[in-house]
This record gives sequence, C-alpha cells and structure tokens, in this order.
Amino acid sequence: MTTKPAKRKSFRILQSALTSLSEEDAPIFTEITRQLVEALKESGDYLPIIDDLYVEQIAISTIQIRKLLAFANTSTATLDTHSRANDSLAKLSKNRDNAINQLFLGRRDRLNNQTQTNIKTEFEEKIRRICANAEPTR
Repeated sequence: MTTKPAKRKSFRILQSALTSLSEEDAPIFTEITRQLVEALKESGDYLPIIDDLYVEQIAISTIQIRKLLAFANTSTATLDTHSRANDSLAKLSKNRDNAINQLFLGRRDRLNNQTQTNIKTEFEEKIRRICANAEPTR
C-alpha cells in the first residue's frame, strides 16, 4: 500500500515542525497534547490514528504563535519585524484553525444530540481554552 503524496508532504511538514521545537517546548507540547487527547476521549470520539496528527498540529501551532507574539513584543522589534510577525501569525492561526476544523469534521457524522453548529462552537472553544491555559507539568 502506498501513501498518497499529500499525506507524505503533511507528515514531512509536521516532522520538520517537531524538530524545530526546543527542549524547553517539550513540556508545553506534552501538556497541550495530553489535554486535547483527554478532551477528545471525554467526547468518546478519540481515534488516535486520525486525531493525533491534528492534535500535534494544534500544539505546535500554539507554541509557535506564543513564541512569535513574545518576539514581536520585544523592545527591539522594528516595524518590519511586526509586519513579518503579523504575516506569520496569520498563517499559523490558519494552520491551527484548519487542524481544529479537521478534528471536528471527523466527528461530524457521529453527532446526534445537538446541532452541528453548537457542537462545533463548543469544541472550538474547548480547544482554544486548552491552548491558552496549558502550562508545562512539573
């Protein structure tokens, strides 16, 4: 069985992003992924073979967004730095939003009690809360 080129490309991008994380990023990456997996398991729809890729993309994007915001808020940041940071921030946010959407789409067919819009909104809010509040475990 051969892997589709798009899947291989996504994997290479993810692999590259994972190697770009520093040792100090590892605890926060672990905490974000742990909390996201917990939330998915609570919903009863966790499928590791599908969901882990998106969970990792969300965690990596969150860490990179935090780093970018911290860098852009330094006193040495120039107008050009802010412009580039805003462009990168938009791309990272879009990547994270796409991963969140993919996690939701994987569950869409299994939804039955609430409307899809309500569940998607709750799902997105829960993921954003986890990403915003995650701190490394000590």
